Amino acid sequence: MHVQFSANLIAKTLCDMATVKIILDKRRAKADGSYPINFQICHQRKTTTRSSKINVLEVDWDDSSKSIKKSNCLHKSLNTKLKKEFADIQSQLLLADDIKVKEFLTPIKEQVEIIEVKKTIYQFAQELINQLRIDNKIGNAWVYESTVNVLKTFHTTDDLYFEAIDYQFLTQYNSFLVKRELKHNTIYLYLRTIRIFYNKAIKSKIVDKGLYPFDDYKLRPEKTKKHLDHNPSNNSIDNLAFLCFDHHDQYDTKTSQSKNLNIIEVKHYKRELNKYINERWGVELATIKDLNHYNGIYLNDGDYAGASLTILALDNNKVQIKGSAVWGKGRPYGPNIGELDFISEIDDNKIKFEDQLDYFKIRIDITLYGHKLKVEESYMPHRFGYFGMNVSFEGEYYKKL
Repeated sequence: MHVQFSANLIAKTLCDMATVKIILDKRRAKADGSYPINFQICHQRKTTTRSSKINVLEVDWDDSSKSIKKSNCLHKSLNTKLKKEFADIQSQLLLADDIKVKEFLTPIKEQVEIIEVKKTIYQFAQELINQLRIDNKIGNAWVYESTVNVLKTFHTTDDLYFEAIDYQFLTQYNSFLVKRELKHNTIYLYLRTIRIFYNKAIKSKIVDKGLYPFDDYKLRPEKTKKHLDHNPSNNSIDNLAFLCFDHHDQYDTKTSQSKNLNIIEVKHYKRELNKYINERWGVELATIKDLNHYNGIYLNDGDYAGASLTILALDNNKVQIKGSAVWGKGRPYGPNIGELDFISEIDDNKIKFEDQLDYFKIRIDITLYGHKLKVEESYMPHRFGYFGMNVSFEGEYYKKL
């Protein structure tokens, strides 16, 4: 009787014990075709798995020995890791009471690491541009867009973060713009706008204030020329850049800069200035044409390549041209994309755009007629990838009605 009871107790104890084994879990493959190696724990007809955080290809797994084959270059270190974790789990289960075993059978929820995705300069700038358009601050939006477009010609990939903007980057970017023969104050405008982006990014806690590069990199605009020969003592009428009268060095037309002259004297000199201008420049002003009928989107759509242009009428017979062109719509790695953005006068239904990159020049002629337009491109000394490989805006467009 006692012998039978002891045998039953031992059998029951063995049945109550938890078991663990190593398995290659082939229920779901990873993106690279590998499978996870898990520890399978069984207890009283309940089963759960623990991840070993090791993935191997099926051809690298020996199911009979429950180990990783030599065909895997990391087989030694991975097998050592598996054996150690397997032994640790066995030891814990052997000494565990029912509560501990139940804890083992409760699946562990793997904590998903929250990765903070940093915004690039281009992404952050686009958010600012969108907000400016919502606020109807179109002028500032254009300046921001122009700054981004020019910056993309220097740093062509999208992965430009604020941390990359340091003294060396700004110096190299300035040299790049100088080589493109941009005027000093134009370069100043672009760099100042980048500084605005940086300041706003600091306030939005996108970049640390300690990385601010503009304490070392100073921006200074070029002073307006008052004398054409840069000689302040030469006050002849023909040598004055803006104020066409003899008292140029004595006062300014703004009373806040009247240089100790009283209001009566300033008003007198203003009348003198107006009289001189009216006598010399009293000609009929050119007629400002209504260009609003050109506003709209123009399309040149093809199966493999295409483009779109948007025309927006501005003041003083000027229009803004913005567009994008693609080449290779069906390519497996995606098409090449180019952008166009400039402001130009319109003369006799014709719009011109010119630019230069080192020794290469491009000219674009746009002719408008009815609800259509035609784009012609010319390159010197030969065609080059101004908009990207094979990307072109050339062709006939129809207006989207």
